[in-house]
Amino acid sequence: MRVLITTSLCEQIISSLKTALPDEGCGVLIGRQVDDETVEVTTSEALPNAETLRGEDHFVIEPHAYAELERRLADNGNGERAVGFFHSHPNGIARPSRVDLEAASGLFEVTRTFYLYAIAAINADGRSEMTFWTLNPAADEFVAADVIRR
Repeated sequence: MRVLITTSLCEQIISSLKTALPDEGCGVLIGRQVDDETVEVTTSEALPNAETLRGEDHFVIEPHAYAELERRLADNGNGERAVGFFHSHPNGIARPSRVDLEAASGLFEVTRTFYLYAIAAINADGRSEMTFWTLNPAADEFVAADVIRR
C-alpha cells in the first residue's frame, strides 16, 4: 500500500498523541482511496482512549465517538471516510505489537477492510517517530506501507 500524507498532518497527529501521555493516544485517519494501491490521508481526528485499566500500553477507541465521526463523514458528502487508525506507543517503538496485530486482524474479520495503521513512538525526551502499516493479504501479519510525504 502507498500512503500520501503531508508532513504537517504527521506533525499534527504526533502533537495530538503527546496530549494523551502517559497513556496511549488514538484516533482515526481520514481520506480517500486514490487507486487500488494508494490511500490519501487528508486529515485525522483524535478520539478518546476508552481503555481505563491499562491505558499506558493499550488503547480502545471510544465507540460512541467513533460512531459520531462516521455519521459526520457520511453527512459531509465529500467522499472522505475512515481509511485507518493511529495510536501511540509511549516510550516504546513505532512498530506494531502482538496486541495491535490481534486487534487489526479481528477488525478485518468483521469489516473485510484493509485499513491503514499509523503507530507513533513518543519518548519522554521529546523524540518521536511514526510508521505506517497495513495487513498482508492473509490478514495475519503487518507489512510496512510505502509512505510519500508531501
